[in-house]
Amino acid sequence: MYINDVRPCLSKYPDKGTPVAAILLILSLLFPGSLLHAQQDPEGGSDGAEWFGAFPQKTLFVVFPTFTVKHERIRRAVANLDEQASGRRRAQQTIGRDVAYRDSLMVALAASFRQAYELNPVYLMPDTSYVRWTKGDHAVTILDLDLQPTRKAWSAGEIGILRKSRSSRETGTGVEQWMLIPPAGVILPKKVPQVFREGSIGVRFVRFFEAFFSFSHRPDRVEELRVGTDYLARQAQKKWARYLEKSGQ
Repeated sequence: MYINDVRPCLSKYPDKGTPVAAILLILSLLFPGSLLHAQQDPEGGSDGAEWFGAFPQKTLFVVFPTFTVKHERIRRAVANLDEQASGRRRAQQTIGRDVAYRDSLMVALAASFRQAYELNPVYLMPDTSYVRWTKGDHAVTILDLDLQPTRKAWSAGEIGILRKSRSSRETGTGVEQWMLIPPAGVILPKKVPQVFREGSIGVRFVRFFEAFFSFSHRPDRVEELRVGTDYLARQAQKKWARYLEKSGQ
């Protein structure tokens, strides 16, 4: 059951910071990649303007990664290896790091949106539920900001989805990128803030020094991730509220 999967993982994991990773990150700061530009209607399509105009009455789902598919593939790949085989140990370490990141990210996102976001109700949505949602199953398991699971059927018009669109590696900046996703067929007006980074250039430098000097046995601690999730929640609140105010909503 997925509910058991979201329990915090308390085991110790290998050190996360390496000089090589830090060097690659500082190079990425000097040569950032291009942003992903969301599809938007430059003229402000009526459906999109109407949908976002009612945004404060909707519920926001923030999608987080569970790595479920990745871990299933890893387990299948090493299923026939001896328990002491190096490949199996590496697989266990990879899964352990992903689980620690997932658990910490859930806590960080919940704390950040509870503290810095008030435009509309927020729930955390595992990517496994998001996949089912996109396939038409709108009765999905989600988590409230106390990380308590709930299951309810939602119509597409009732919600907005904020999910990671590009990883730190894909952006070339060391910072994750998130996107607001409206219902299928709804194209947002060009000026609606739709793409967000987890941080400014200052946040990127913080991430660099963390990667270089951190010797934590538990990677991606909550306090480290909150540097980015706090920024994300504040920017979403600020930019969406400002747009709605300027548009007279």
